[in-house]
Amino acid sequence: LVRLWGGTPSGIAVAVVGTAVGSPLWSYASTLFAEPLLALSLAGALALSVGAGRAAGRRAAALAAGAGLVAGWAVLTKGLALALVPFVLLPLVLDAPRPSRLRNAAAAAAGLVPTLGAWLALELARFGAPFTSYGGQGFTHPVLDGLWRLTVGPNKGLVLYFPLCVLGAVGSITQCFAQRG
Repeated sequence: LVRLWGGTPSGIAVAVVGTAVGSPLWSYASTLFAEPLLALSLAGALALSVGAGRAAGRRAAALAAGAGLVAGWAVLTKGLALALVPFVLLPLVLDAPRPSRLRNAAAAAAGLVPTLGAWLALELARFGAPFTSYGGQGFTHPVLDGLWRLTVGPNKGLVLYFPLCVLGAVGSITQCFAQRG
């Protein structure tokens, strides 16, 4: 992604080291959680999307179909990823020249159909309807305490496993103010 967005070789190296050292991918890799596969699928779909948005012709269509297929795999990994699919596929229409936007969207949809179909079939077979999960299960923990524990708490909070998210948030805010001024 860094290369596709015009990054330098040193920027690419920083992104690789940052992902390895400061992201939850390494800490979750030793568990049997779905998050590493989900993150890989979403990042792959985004990279293919960006590539398709900048390519032309059959190459763009093939990359767009791949982006749809990989985004669908993310949904197969965890159904709630369906909410993220439009965002990772957005470069297909935002970065692409106007004439190829519809073709890119159609190719991505063609890639999405098999995996979303498989996800829907599994949801119906297991739970009877999509997004219903196991009946009777829900959150019983207080919301604010849970938010604290999941974000900055010392017991597996996001900041503990992904310290670069703080730097990324500060950098994003700084960049927004720098572009305005």
